[in-house]
Amino acid sequence: MGKAEREYVELLERNTDKYLNSIGLDVLSEHDERRVTNLGEFIKLNYQFRKSCHIGNTYGTSIGDIKLIDDSDKYLELKFLKSGSGTRANISQDALTKNLLFSSDVKSWNKYRVENNFQIEVLSILKIYRNYKKDISQLKNNNSTISKLGAILKKEAETDQDAKKLKEEIEALARIDKLRYIKYLSQQNYIKDNVKKFTILLLMGRHTEESLNEFKDLNLKQTLELIPDNYEIVYIYKNKIKKDTYKIEKIFNFINRVEDYDVRISCPIEQSNLTIDFKKGDHWYKTLRFAFHWKNKFQGIETPCLNVFDENLEQLFT
Repeated sequence: MGKAEREYVELLERNTDKYLNSIGLDVLSEHDERRVTNLGEFIKLNYQFRKSCHIGNTYGTSIGDIKLIDDSDKYLELKFLKSGSGTRANISQDALTKNLLFSSDVKSWNKYRVENNFQIEVLSILKIYRNYKKDISQLKNNNSTISKLGAILKKEAETDQDAKKLKEEIEALARIDKLRYIKYLSQQNYIKDNVKKFTILLLMGRHTEESLNEFKDLNLKQTLELIPDNYEIVYIYKNKIKKDTYKIEKIFNFINRVEDYDVRISCPIEQSNLTIDFKKGDHWYKTLRFAFHWKNKFQGIETPCLNVFDENLEQLFT
């Protein structure tokens, strides 16, 4: 989340708190005032409280955005999302190893690609194309060059069959790299408590590198101790035409039992993703899916990352 987006979200949080306390709102656009009012009414309909307190103005180890004060306080995390977005988070390419889900000697995805000359292979394919309309012989062999040539090749591939074939060759190379790295991870030891802790942080929306680092030196037990009782997440899905829609996630039901659940990392054969699974009773449930992805240009070219998707969360929240 960028600075401007973070400030906008905080504006909505702060004014939602004012609305819940029947205090006059800041000067807002008609659209934002309607968003705040509708969210406030939704919270009033679903929760009993005497007053509220806005507590979510920083990242770090602070938990929740709105505290609803009553005989039994409730902590709400407000998550503003785009309608139709099925992605829970977009995290750095090396998040699995940086956050010590695996033992410390396990290679990151980035290091794995470097050791296997992935960048060199991509560049060699890009340089086969002869119609760049400029001299590329002086370009350095680095990510910037890959990005520039990849952008051109992507555009040319729309009409040029040679460019299209080379683009497909790079995409195939990127897929092979993902499959090999996931197979490599499947052969490594993972640390169960760290997997549980990482899952909880992602479910709570603590998925930026900054916020994950705030919890890096805490073990699972210490992390759980920071999470208040009666902690829930309210998802606000933005809709430009109709009013926002909402969903409540009773995450504490899961957090309260997570130490008792068994956990594993599953690496499906011939798939460019892996999952974190939890065992409840006699059944294993896929909880989060991590898709290895290149965000910009096309696969293999620019901004490797992990897209995180929900799987069978509802089975663990009940």
